[in-house]
Amino acid sequence: MFDFLREGGNVDDSINLIMSNLKEMNRLWIRIKSIRAFKKVEREKQRMDLKVTVGENIVRLSRLEGVDLEKYQSTVLP
Repeated sequence: MFDFLREGGNVDDSINLIMSNLKEMNRLWIRIKSIRAFKKVEREKQRMDLKVTVGENIVRLSRLEGVDLEKYQSTVLP
């Protein structure tokens, strides 16, 4: 399945996990916007919660040990 789910991962596995989470959150952001079953206030609260979670993941990504500028440019930004 996912290589990063195995035991004893490294920094690349952590980066892959966080990037996968961010991709899924992006999909969820779009889905929440298009759902008409919720009232606008409920949708906005869900999107605000998701926004906080995205921010937390970006902070986690920036605080990973072993992620220098070169690794960030070659692995995260593309």
